Amino acid sequence: MATIENSLSGTAGSTPSSGSLAATARAGQLDILAPERAAYSAEHAVQHLSTIRLESGPHLGNTPLLEFGLPDEQWTVRFYAWIPPMPETDDEARLLLTVGDTHFLARASAGGTLQLRAQTALSGGLLSYTFSGTAQSVAEWVRLEVHRDGSDIVIRAYPEHDTSGGAVYTWQGVAPADTAHLGAYRYRHSRLYRLDDADTDFDGTPITDLQNALLDLGYELPVWGADGVFGNETAQAVERFQVDHGLLVDRIAGAQTLAVMDMELAEQAGDPPPAPVFLSHLVVQAGGGSVGPATAPQVRAHSMVPVLASADVDASVGVTGATTEFLAVGTATTVKRAVTTAVTTPVLLSGAVGAKGAQPVATFTTEVRGLAVVTQSVGLAVDYAAGHVSAPFEPVEDDQAIRNDVVVSGAGEDYRVTVTDGPLGTEAVGTYEESVELNVHTADQLPAQAGWRVHLGTHDDARYPTVRIDLTANPQLISTVATRDCGDSLQVLNPPEWLPPGPIELLVQGYEERINLHHWEVVFNASSGEPWLVAQVADAASSGSASPDRADTAGCLLLDEADANVEEVRVLTLTGPPWITTVEHPDDFPFDILCAGEAMRVHEVVSDNDSGAVQTLLVSRGINGIHKEHPAGTELRLAQPMTVAL
Repeated sequence: MATIENSLSGTAGSTPSSGSLAATARAGQLDILAPERAAYSAEHAVQHLSTIRLESGPHLGNTPLLEFGLPDEQWTVRFYAWIPPMPETDDEARLLLTVGDTHFLARASAGGTLQLRAQTALSGGLLSYTFSGTAQSVAEWVRLEVHRDGSDIVIRAYPEHDTSGGAVYTWQGVAPADTAHLGAYRYRHSRLYRLDDADTDFDGTPITDLQNALLDLGYELPVWGADGVFGNETAQAVERFQVDHGLLVDRIAGAQTLAVMDMELAEQAGDPPPAPVFLSHLVVQAGGGSVGPATAPQVRAHSMVPVLASADVDASVGVTGATTEFLAVGTATTVKRAVTTAVTTPVLLSGAVGAKGAQPVATFTTEVRGLAVVTQSVGLAVDYAAGHVSAPFEPVEDDQAIRNDVVVSGAGEDYRVTVTDGPLGTEAVGTYEESVELNVHTADQLPAQAGWRVHLGTHDDARYPTVRIDLTANPQLISTVATRDCGDSLQVLNPPEWLPPGPIELLVQGYEERINLHHWEVVFNASSGEPWLVAQVADAASSGSASPDRADTAGCLLLDEADANVEEVRVLTLTGPPWITTVEHPDDFPFDILCAGEAMRVHEVVSDNDSGAVQTLLVSRGINGIHKEHPAGTELRLAQPMTVAL
């Protein structure tokens, strides 16, 4: 179960803060220390989202750190890191992760591959470890999964979103901790010079180099000069340097003192500061197991493409289904009128299509006849919090798209579907009629056509007529925006606080482009995209926690009252099969449910009786930002149930 989940994205150029991190949190909270050298950046993106750029300060105290809590004993921390090239030395390093008193650092080999090491003191020796697999390269995105099991820590480093081909590092006997930090501090690890050290004690001439650095920075050695011996005169010069730069005064040239000297010398020579580190998509998960790659923003278009015989789709496509809100009841063409309600058992008709290998939640299986189609993943995801969307961006509540009484005609027949229940049913808002003449092959196709139109016309959400994208301020979006067209999906992530939480799904209906010497803006005309999120022909591996490829429950209620913080809830399934269990379908977890507006992520389901009607769900609360109490009897449904398209 995720205790922290945060994309670490925000408005490019702005400084991260506790508030901006809270705005992009799906679970838990984290803080940023010394944020002056941090900024959100679009220079290196992950899943099309901006990332956090961290620059090293002269010493650890003025280098930005992301601070977060850790669960007890067993946990996994997943994050993405872009680590810059480093000089080909054996002591240049970036302090990437600190767990309690254990520091995990990144350095580069002579060939430019990433190496991970650990130490309990920045100036101390490296801890012993074991290694297997293939090392990754610096200057590329690396996904790091850090797992603690008992007293050992294992870090797996993968190339960005890959799930194989990674490197595995293991350290044994690591002390437990309840806090961790992510950072980018640049230093020279395992280097410490003190009184009575001499060049003859080391490879090379490190004491002479230290003395020359002090001299170059204006700290005199009037008697002995750069003689290669760390005597009292050198110790006094080191002490003066430490006092002047706010360092711990111990007369020892350790990791932080040497790092500050390096930056002072680089500035004096006009050299650039150390290159930044970029971080993205942090997850902290209690217990064992891999977190896996960050998922792309869910973007689906309504476009349909035929699946040919070579695509290995059977003539009869097995689907799972429980409840839908649009399919007419009955298969006989003599049925002229069908009334649907909020919960209707579907009868899948000729021309309708389902999902092959769809993940079952509450299940029964039926057969779909006709041509299989899949949805194309084409579209555009923009981040309001990152400044991608320009004002004005406001919803409009009107009745322009309502259609709750639809008649379709074709092949000499008529078919009518009326929705009476629900927020946009005839009993709630009155009758909104539509009549359509279609050129269908047979009258058997009319029920699905009418059902789909009434599904679109009774989907209850606000309308966002326009979305403005300022390409002058967001040049990283140019290549994607320039290829979008009518019918593509448009998703707005991290909407403003005064709007409901969660992504806003839209569909591009048209666009206007305004360009001159100083400004480039694209204005999309949009309609709701949520009703176009439909089941697709796909294998189970493609379905995530919020995928529309799962069938919904036919009727499930909270058995007990649930306060705003409880993470175990008992439920009662009144109609149809119960929820799948972790024992029977371990690979199909997690999935998201809705309870009176609050989104919860289900990590585990256990049946409490033989029939399975009473079950206990282990959940993460408020993943859409809403936390509240729920009385017994509150209805639970999938957050994104399967919808079967034409």
